[in-house]
Amino acid sequence: MTNRVAVRSSLFSSKLSALVFLLGRKYRAKFLPEDFDPEIYLALHPDVDAANADAAEHYISQGVKEGRAYKLEGLPDDFDTTTYLELHSDVRMAKLGAAEHYLSHGIKEGRLYKRGQFPEELRVQNYLTPNSTEIAEQVDATGDGLNPKRIGEQTRTSVSAHKTRKISRAEKKTKITALLNSRFALATPLCTFAMRNSEGAARITMVTDSIARSSLLGGVGTALIFCAMLANRMGASLRIATRTEPPKSSDIEPFLTLCKMHVDHGVQFAFAPLSGESYELDIFENDLFVTTSWWSTAATLNAVDPSSILYLLQEDERMFYPFGDDRHRCDTIMSNREIHFIVNTELLFNHLVSTGLDNITARGAWFEPAFPNWIYKKKTGRNGSKRKLFFYARPDNPRNMFYLGIEVIDRAIQSGLLDLSVWDVYLVGKNIPALEFTNGYQPRHSEGLTWKDYAALIGTVDLGLSLMSTPHPSYPPLDLVASGAFVVTNRFLNKQDLTKYSPNVICADLDLQSLIDALSQAIALTESRTEDSPAEIENLLNTDWHKSFDNIITNLLASD
Repeated sequence: MTNRVAVRSSLFSSKLSALVFLLGRKYRAKFLPEDFDPEIYLALHPDVDAANADAAEHYISQGVKEGRAYKLEGLPDDFDTTTYLELHSDVRMAKLGAAEHYLSHGIKEGRLYKRGQFPEELRVQNYLTPNSTEIAEQVDATGDGLNPKRIGEQTRTSVSAHKTRKISRAEKKTKITALLNSRFALATPLCTFAMRNSEGAARITMVTDSIARSSLLGGVGTALIFCAMLANRMGASLRIATRTEPPKSSDIEPFLTLCKMHVDHGVQFAFAPLSGESYELDIFENDLFVTTSWWSTAATLNAVDPSSILYLLQEDERMFYPFGDDRHRCDTIMSNREIHFIVNTELLFNHLVSTGLDNITARGAWFEPAFPNWIYKKKTGRNGSKRKLFFYARPDNPRNMFYLGIEVIDRAIQSGLLDLSVWDVYLVGKNIPALEFTNGYQPRHSEGLTWKDYAALIGTVDLGLSLMSTPHPSYPPLDLVASGAFVVTNRFLNKQDLTKYSPNVICADLDLQSLIDALSQAIALTESRTEDSPAEIENLLNTDWHKSFDNIITNLLASD
């Protein structure tokens, strides 16, 4: 009996469907809610859309009795269909409608519908490679990883719903410009407007992410020193434009005082946020711009004459990325033949030129950084306290080899090479996890130091371990030897020996045993020092920033 009823119901639905269709749109509308939207209905029900069914006909003949939703009632204003499917692979793989699933199941299951940790404009980043995790798992499970045809079929299947279905009015569209700006947010072009320079005075704009006190260590501080010296030589004012957080004069004043620097014609500040706020930077035709990374250079290059840009290059930034879009964009900026390059150390300059950046030979110059002896100096008088081992710990920066470094220290402790009755271990850096070595020892942490506090700390250090898996010597090893410590660091490409800076820098191959052996050598040298017979603080470091930059500035001004 039940089967007969089902058959009759099916026949009735089919006849009703055919009748409604034949009667036409005018009569069909009588059976539909006034706010029925066929595009929204198809977006809510991909199975209906995939069957090429007419939305209104399907709703009347089947949707009503199946209780199908026909509008977006109850959805949060910021609900995003694409994001919901990305967050919930079970919904995506079952090819269910995002909005329908959220309303019928997602709310009561407590499912997230947006990425709370990302601003809305960044959601598109994770949609670039849909279902990549599932594809990788399937390939690994079948052992068919060398079959590109199979991978292609899985990819087409997994994204077919996104590629073939119609985009409804309810869905959020992303313009190409917005997509690129969200994916490469730090390189978002500066918003500028041209002004006549009625006074004719020169101005320099330094474009960087942040000048917060903890950001001034190393590269940003070096850029600020260069800008101050250049501004004074040109009789120019200095403007600092930051992109990730608003600049404050109180952030740079202590730093400039520590470095015995000043800006004769004053410093202006501007916030040029990546998104979310409106701003415009006024631009004079004779302005110069100093940039501190490939992304700040890219942002500036889209707004000003390339010949007005001085790119202070302090690392082979191509090495920040695997081969892909980011590396390509970085390489494009570093290969530019119109901007000027000012490269931190001869060692890095030679590496860049030898790896194909011949533009830097024609448009670049190198300098050696300075380590003023009133900032970097050895503190005397141990008073019976333990010796200090400094480890430069930045787990979020792969080139600093954090995990290899802590493994070296752990092995040294386990073997008795590093006697903890004599030594304390200091981890200095950023975002350092709470650690406990194998024997239960817990190292001391120092994070977010100002340059002054950092200099005070390293003046008390006896031995440093600082790794940098790039050709640049980096600042911490040189900071430490300038302050009287021994340092172990690693070799990399043309960075094989750093005794030109100091014989107290010991370079080792970048492997566990070589670094342990170098640490053993450095510990022996350190422990040979006593209060009665301290070893000489040997280094050949430059101590004067004027010696670093005077010739470069002279040549730049002469070329103009």
